[in-house]
Amino acid sequence: MIASFQRPIDPLLPVIDQYLTPPRKMIQLNLQRLCKLKGIAKPYAFLAANGFSHHHAHSLANGAVKGLRFDHLEKLCRIYHCMPQELLDYKPNGRGLNPANDVLAPLRKQPVATKDLRTLIAELPPEEILNISAELQARYQKPPAETTNGQ
Repeated sequence: MIASFQRPIDPLLPVIDQYLTPPRKMIQLNLQRLCKLKGIAKPYAFLAANGFSHHHAHSLANGAVKGLRFDHLEKLCRIYHCMPQELLDYKPNGRGLNPANDVLAPLRKQPVATKDLRTLIAELPPEEILNISAELQARYQKPPAETTNGQ
């Protein structure tokens, strides 16, 4: 019969583990939130269709990006029609930061409602969708450019 051996629990293990685990990222790219707001059901397909390689689209869609080139940041802003700060999310790790003086606080985002835009629209009657569509066009349609006769 083999006796089982149990290692004694080291009381310093939680303290040591605290220093061995990498700190949580404070600023991160949050495309999932933006896709939900914009009604993009398949972020990977959207990114791949807009010129990102399959590998990079997968990393971006799953939030596994460790770094981001400026040209990719610009491309993301253009295809999502947004500003860079709308792509970034800030989650403080609580290491001695005073929330009143935290200059990154405006990057903190509120969670998106559980229903996405497509689901909300799908539950509306057709007449209400037409009303909302007309209101959006009236609000955001650019006025036609004035032409001059060269006089």
